[in-house]
Amino acid sequence: MVLKNKVKLNNAFIFTTVFVTEAKTALNKAGNILSKFIDVIRDIESYLRAHKIIDGGLQTKKSLTAAQAFFNEMQKQSGLSLQELSLIVAYSVGDNRVGISQQTED
Repeated sequence: MVLKNKVKLNNAFIFTTVFVTEAKTALNKAGNILSKFIDVIRDIESYLRAHKIIDGGLQTKKSLTAAQAFFNEMQKQSGLSLQELSLIVAYSVGDNRVGISQQTED
């Protein structure tokens, strides 16, 4: 009887360890994705400010309306999706680190 309980405890420990490890990995990936998303938003904001499309707070009604009008006009002219246009704008300013990895030579 003691052996069965020990086996159950070992299996629970292994399951918990694997689960925690997988959860940490998933959280790290989510954190990386969120960080890249924030970089894209900052780059878009920088573009909109540099081109005087917005000048106040980012979340004000005036700025949101101006930004939406800007993207709607670009979409109308280009036929591209808002997602594609957002990335194009984001890549046109800033560090452009999103999706780019550097490989080192040995």
